[in-house]
Amino acid sequence: MSSGLQSRGRVAGPERDEDDNPVGFVCIAAARDGCAARQAERHYGAIGRAKILDEAMVDALTEALRVIQGAGTETRKAAL
Repeated sequence: MSSGLQSRGRVAGPERDEDDNPVGFVCIAAARDGCAARQAERHYGAIGRAKILDEAMVDALTEALRVIQGAGTETRKAAL
């Protein structure tokens, strides 16, 4: 396994994507050699494109830090 951080499936709006995912849907994954990978789905809702991207970045970096530090499984709860 390689180390890395991914944010995929972003739907920043203003409408659902071609797979009918709702606005505000983001998938985040973080991995590090020798540690379990972390995955999370976030549903921020229709809070605006810039706010969705800001929230996704905060959550992605938080997941990356948890993987780097080998922290527990709790994750920051996203706004609905």
